[in-house]
Amino acid sequence: MERTIGNFSVSAAILTYSDRGEILISVIDGLLKYKLNKIYIFCNEVPALTLEHLRDRFSEGHVIFIQSKNNLGSAGGYFELLKYISLNDESDYILLLDDDNKLQHCDSFDFIDDSDTIYYINRPSRKAVVSTIESGNAAKILGPKAGFLGRSIFPSHYEEPCIGTDLMAAPYGGMMLPKKVLTLGVFPDKDYFLYADDYAYSYSLVADYGFKIKFVESAQIVDLEDSFHLESKRNLFRNRYMSANRVQLYYSVRNQIYFILSTSTNKLLFYINLIVFYPVFLFQFLLTGNFPKARLFTSAVCDGLLMYFRSRK
Repeated sequence: MERTIGNFSVSAAILTYSDRGEILISVIDGLLKYKLNKIYIFCNEVPALTLEHLRDRFSEGHVIFIQSKNNLGSAGGYFELLKYISLNDESDYILLLDDDNKLQHCDSFDFIDDSDTIYYINRPSRKAVVSTIESGNAAKILGPKAGFLGRSIFPSHYEEPCIGTDLMAAPYGGMMLPKKVLTLGVFPDKDYFLYADDYAYSYSLVADYGFKIKFVESAQIVDLEDSFHLESKRNLFRNRYMSANRVQLYYSVRNQIYFILSTSTNKLLFYINLIVFYPVFLFQFLLTGNFPKARLFTSAVCDGLLMYFRSRK
């Protein structure tokens, strides 16, 4: 029987990977107190023993585990998860969560008033979202217009925002998708694999399909872990990729460059920013003696510019 909250039914969709059972259990326990229709967990290359333990602990019929033997990344994982839900769930809304996102203060979901609106629940750790909402400019979430990895010679210039939306894009964690999105068959782009895929997906929903994203301040999502790119220790000699591992650095840089280049309305400004700021990033790596990361960074920049991951189709 479908559970409803007010006039709408809501299911949750969580992506996890590797052996993160302990933190995932905390997130699921928190969700069980809400009247959700179903809780779907997509397991990206999760060890068999961990998955068995999770299934034993959450044997309720409305907690469903979907296993992938290979790690499909966030893009592939959410693609498969949402595809599965589109075929097996009739809920009005799907709440997307990362495996470290804990939902709070959301007993009634009484903010839902439109079955065609995308909602984004307040996630204080995402400073870019908070800053965008405070500014009143929905395009600020995308960073400076035609920027290179968030940097621009015109840092206060932004793309023209779509009218009627609070955000031009949003992270997966905290985003509530109406059933209409899945009915249309709009899913994340698997080619991104990891990083920037959430912005590319949600941006497409707004810019290409006419959906609006409404920011929800009454509820809240707390991150139980910090992401590497939120690290605050940045200065003339240090950038946010210093603490990233090789996978994080490569995909984050490559995908951001591809996304901005493919959506920017001013390609000339993008290349000017590239010429100005690429040497700055490279200098920071070289100054600290991190030559392997300098080479990897350059490779990621080149692949982003050449749209390398698209050419392999």
